[in-house]
Amino acid sequence: MNKQLLAILIVIVAILFTRVAPAGASQCTIHRVPNARDLRIDAFYSGVSIAANDVWAVGSAANFKAKETLAEHWDGTSWTIVPTPNYEANKYGPNLYGVAAISSANVWAVGDYFDLTQGAYSTLALHWNGKRWALVLPPNPGQDALLQGVTGIGKSNALWMVGVAGLQSSAFSFIELHDRGSWSVAYATPGYIAGIAALSQKSAFAVGSYTAPTGSSYPLAVHWNGQTWSQMLTTGLPTGGSFSSVSELSDGDVWAVGTVSFDRSVRPLVAHWDGVSWTQVPGPTFHLKYATLNGVLALSRSNVWTAGVTYDRRPFQSTNIVAHWTGLAWTTLRAPEPQTFQSLFGISGQPHALWSFGRAEDSSGSSGKGVTDLSSC
Repeated sequence: MNKQLLAILIVIVAILFTRVAPAGASQCTIHRVPNARDLRIDAFYSGVSIAANDVWAVGSAANFKAKETLAEHWDGTSWTIVPTPNYEANKYGPNLYGVAAISSANVWAVGDYFDLTQGAYSTLALHWNGKRWALVLPPNPGQDALLQGVTGIGKSNALWMVGVAGLQSSAFSFIELHDRGSWSVAYATPGYIAGIAALSQKSAFAVGSYTAPTGSSYPLAVHWNGQTWSQMLTTGLPTGGSFSSVSELSDGDVWAVGTVSFDRSVRPLVAHWDGVSWTQVPGPTFHLKYATLNGVLALSRSNVWTAGVTYDRRPFQSTNIVAHWTGLAWTTLRAPEPQTFQSLFGISGQPHALWSFGRAEDSSGSSGKGVTDLSSC
């Protein structure tokens, strides 16, 4: 099963862009966020910005004996750890991979936990009602299931969630609807669905990858038209490509990012849906051999942001990717400071107040600090 796994001795990283970066690279400053008690292996996997003074970041916090879900909140001045529900003895290793906000008093985070009695992973959801987080255990569509993405559906209180279930050759991805307390699987595919975005009750997009009978992999995109989910043609996109995130401006203006593998390297994949077809857009370029885009946020057709990681293996080095599309070219931002390992998983926000969420191991390789990078670019 495709899971995001914690590396050893990792701390939290989030990046705030307080204004649009000028052409070329831009250097950013650093601020700190609190550690999750004495749990030193922390990571943000997702975040959502409701307003400039109302931002959530979610993930997990662990040490060598325990692991917990992690939720932190930005109020415009500082980050604060907000308690999340504890788990009974037979549940272990919870993670939060996605978060979405319908309002300040209606926020959902999704992920998984390991059920020791069943010997398998199970889906997990937490709900914020404006005062506290409450535990929700959605029904599992299959054995060994997880939820890894969630989005609100327009102005309704309903949610689309995406996840993976099943083992090895029987594994499948699913899209689940949560509406007025009920859960139902609306779509399932043997492909891999990684991200989802919904503009309204009549339009939503989910993305990932699928393997053709030839054994080659291709980017996967599926569309909700208000009645049904259906797979879209992506034949114009490169073989070896995989989407990880999607952002919808309108039913005919959608951006998706991920990776494409070729010639023993991994390069960024950026694609655009214009209402008729998917087209590859030249992605940002980086000097390291491998690059992955994990999150995308489209504010307008000429204002698109993406975040991820670029790295090399010999010698091993990595740095965060943050890039801005102006409609004509990409502008990149430097990593806030050198790290042994860095990766950004998502991006959220409004114009002039953008956050990116991820993880980093510090240069000593043994720090348990939680870090947020405040980028005044």
